[in-house]
Amino acid sequence: MPGVNGICNTIMSHFGADFELFLRHGAASRNFRNFAQKVVGIAHHWQVRAGAFGDKTRPDGRDDPAGWEIEMKLYYSPGACSLASHITLNEAGVPYTAEKVDLRAKRTESGADFAAINPRGAVPALELDDGEVLTEGVAIMQHVMDSAAPGALPAPGTLARARLSEALNYVSTEVHKTYSPLFRGLEGDAKANQLALLDTRLQVVEDRLAKSDWLAGDGYSPADAYFFTVTNWSKGMGHDLSKFPRVTALRAKVAARPAVQKAMQAEGLI
Repeated sequence: MPGVNGICNTIMSHFGADFELFLRHGAASRNFRNFAQKVVGIAHHWQVRAGAFGDKTRPDGRDDPAGWEIEMKLYYSPGACSLASHITLNEAGVPYTAEKVDLRAKRTESGADFAAINPRGAVPALELDDGEVLTEGVAIMQHVMDSAAPGALPAPGTLARARLSEALNYVSTEVHKTYSPLFRGLEGDAKANQLALLDTRLQVVEDRLAKSDWLAGDGYSPADAYFFTVTNWSKGMGHDLSKFPRVTALRAKVAARPAVQKAMQAEGLI
């Protein structure tokens, strides 16, 4: 673990004003509670890092604890929509840890109360390096790429970025949400009608791919990871994707990416 001087220097660099107030006024400071919560968040991430790499060794092999980076933590459920965020973290090359969540019991693999981490009880949830928790996959994927791999996504304010938002939102509101009722035991006409609606949504993507190799434009993006993730669910539902050859081809390209393979292996999907 970093020494006292390293901890104090990092705290001062992050929270200098609050720390000075703390030193002047101690527990009586009105900012003490917020300050303490921030320190706990940093300490938690140092603890995670120490547990992963021992007392001294950095990820690059150097014996320099003061140089450690503080990791983010992804809370996920295997094969759920959180897989897209898992893939995106790998694509960005950012240091992170991942913890599985039992969504029915609302418990993490380490026994933590997931409802205390995300009151909505849904994955993905991403604990940031300052202890803040970000939810909703569309927000997480864009934040990860913008902060960890600047320039990888189109710049905000450009038409290309608007196209990315368009694709992400279509997958979220039209494709993902059309799959959702099929997890609730629909049968007979209700199931047939829902699958027909899903085919309508997927045909829009099929037509889009006639004009572009990827969902949001000329290159791979988080929209492709998200679309790949949700369309994985077709297999378990007996839903045939072969009627959409361009969708099938896109899925094969995404599946072959190293970041996707790594995430799926980590979640026990392959």
